[in-house]
Amino acid sequence: MAHFYLLLGLTALVLLALAISLWRALSPRNRRPYVIAGPLLTSTQREFAHALEQCLDDRYRLYARVPVAEVLAVARRTPKRWRERAELRIGERVLDFLVCDAATSKPCCALALSPVGWLRRREPPRDQLDAMCAAAGLPLLRFLEREHYAPGDLAPRLRAVLGVTSRGAPRARAEVRE
Repeated sequence: MAHFYLLLGLTALVLLALAISLWRALSPRNRRPYVIAGPLLTSTQREFAHALEQCLDDRYRLYARVPVAEVLAVARRTPKRWRERAELRIGERVLDFLVCDAATSKPCCALALSPVGWLRRREPPRDQLDAMCAAAGLPLLRFLEREHYAPGDLAPRLRAVLGVTSRGAPRARAEVRE
């Protein structure tokens, strides 16, 4: 009889442990709180990407929303204090678009969309990203956000930076200043 109660007690403990583990697994606070945030690009960025893709040939690839830290790095010989400051400046910055060589994945050109402010600027604003890209030798083209983009408006500036003629043949790289 004592064995019966011992087995009954062990069975009750196993069932209790199973019930607790099921309760923990199904508890709302233990569910993974992740959902898809929405589209990666805004409608303006999608329009811009579509126009850019029409300007680029198969020698280039277009990447969207690339973290600056994945493209730019701080030089190794930089003193520690300056390195930390430079890494903080890179921080969470994101390049809106990055044009890379299709064969080597080497960044060729960065593109940034700047919102039109309340002043209705004609020129995109400049910030530290311009200085960072210039120091690294990565051309950065800035465009003001619009509802629609024509590939014909983007192509001349893109060709000048990428060093491509209208037929797609490479030419000598030209310095582009804006």
